[in-house]
Amino acid sequence: MLTRKPYRRSDYAFLAENYQHAPAPALAQALGRTPGSLYRFISRHPELRKQGKS
Repeated sequence: MLTRKPYRRSDYAFLAENYQHAPAPALAQALGRTPGSLYRFISRHPELRKQGKS
């Protein structure tokens, strides 16, 4: 059974560093979370969203 746990500052820093280069499911697994939880967190923090390649 999964329980809710808040995202910490270290989780935010990890995502800020790695989200641009790694798939979300792999990052969710590394953080011990579900992909849906990660996507919801990203949607609440637009600065973490992936930017298009130019």
